[in-house]
Amino acid sequence: GVRLDPWPETNIVFFDVAGTGLSGAEAASRLEAAGVRASALGGTRLRFVTHRDVSSEQIDAALAACRRALTA
Repeated sequence: GVRLDPWPETNIVFFDVAGTGLSGAEAASRLEAAGVRASALGGTRLRFVTHRDVSSEQIDAALAACRRALTA
């Protein structure tokens, strides 16, 4: 139920969670409770920002937490 916006290719990632039935604010709240911070942009869009010191393993852990939080 989550659609990744493939543009732009930077450390900023945009998701649309419309397919989950959640609003962006609801999804951001669930993610925060799971330890993943995201900004709700209104509607069903979320913004995530990574940093150069975040490892690929940490990204994988964040994605797993997202899957759990958004399908609960």
